[in-house]
Amino acid sequence: MLPVSSFTYHYPHRLSPMPSSDHNRKRMTLLPLGGLANRMRAILSAISLSDDTGTPLQIIWRTDPLLNCPFRQLFQPFAPEVALVDNNTASAVTFAPSRRLNGHIPGIVRRLRHIASMNDKDIIRLRTALHSASPAGADIPELVARQMRHFATGNNTFIASGLNFYPPKSHAYNDWFRPTPQLADSINDITSKFTPHTVAVHIRRTDNAQSIAQSPLQAFIDAMRNDIALRPHTDFFLATDDQGVKAQLNALFPGRITTSPTPANRHSPEGIRDALTEMYALSKAPYFHGSYYSAFSDIAMCLSKGKCDVVRVGADAHTANLPDMDENYFFVRDMTTV
Repeated sequence: MLPVSSFTYHYPHRLSPMPSSDHNRKRMTLLPLGGLANRMRAILSAISLSDDTGTPLQIIWRTDPLLNCPFRQLFQPFAPEVALVDNNTASAVTFAPSRRLNGHIPGIVRRLRHIASMNDKDIIRLRTALHSASPAGADIPELVARQMRHFATGNNTFIASGLNFYPPKSHAYNDWFRPTPQLADSINDITSKFTPHTVAVHIRRTDNAQSIAQSPLQAFIDAMRNDIALRPHTDFFLATDDQGVKAQLNALFPGRITTSPTPANRHSPEGIRDALTEMYALSKAPYFHGSYYSAFSDIAMCLSKGKCDVVRVGADAHTANLPDMDENYFFVRDMTTV
């Protein structure tokens, strides 16, 4: 295993500290990035890392073009030991991605305040280096987790991520992420119509090229036809970001498809609330077909207690109560530079 010093975390070295009343308080701050599922898995990673290291955790939830909805409109509050703030403008400079457009000022401020920083590029680089340096068969996720524990212990730290960067506790998604009562009612309105033969289907399209290539529509059609052959009374709950897919499957399986008539919209609070409703509805079906390389499918499977598989060409379907997270353990768009 490579020593921690082999990796370049953004520790301050040559700059003098900025006076701060909480300078001696060690705390981990997470800025979750990306869409709904990316943020959920990053938050759960941070909660688990905080618990394992005994480091207090602060989460800053910011609305942006990828997710334009406050946390409080989606989920009930977390337990008191985890501080979550919606759109914390007071810390906007300190805890923001450091980019060319903002003159990298947030990164400079963190160095002055002795806050060690890590982003998605650092996490991917860490995993790649460990994979290259480790013998065949090494438990890479555990090696990464060991390095993350070292990073988070004894330092003020900042992580900007949409990745699954630390292993969550078993069944933690249902324990921590509880939809608001209003959304819970919407979820129940959908799932109350499910039967013992309902199959949930999530088909990820639009900008996810990996999912489109590895989980083509024809593979889902074949899987759905097989479901009907096995259970003639099968009906389907369909969630997809492609209106054309909805039309095509409704034509192929008349009378069997339940789906939202509203197009997916990541840019409005209503659209994000609808997405969360669909995610939880998917998780409550007795059977679930998900898309490859989709964080949305992954989290729905983690929430599910049913029989789940990933529809993928060229490989046997993975069937389990939880997905194989290793293949897209560190999948996320490159959205930040800390």
